[in-house]
Amino acid sequence: MNSKPPVCAASSPLSMPAASNTYDYVQLSDAQRDSTPLAEEVALAIVYNGLNQAVMLVSPTDLEDFAVGFSVGSGIVEGTAEIYDLKLSGSGSAM
Repeated sequence: MNSKPPVCAASSPLSMPAASNTYDYVQLSDAQRDSTPLAEEVALAIVYNGLNQAVMLVSPTDLEDFAVGFSVGSGIVEGTAEIYDLKLSGSGSAM
């Protein structure tokens, strides 16, 4: 059951996630209306052995790397060698 740990893509070039919408705003100093893209986010629930640990909004790219980093950074595992299985599943727009 001790399979190969997930490969970290930290050294790979990152692509920017596409914006799903834009936000219109007007600066108080002038009356010109401008737009800016909004970042795409999805809800991510992190579950260990059937127990929910955290739910957060994240960019929908590199979810495996995020889950591994969260696991190590939170002290749930001491290193990536302790991660035997990683599964992503989604429901609607949530992961």
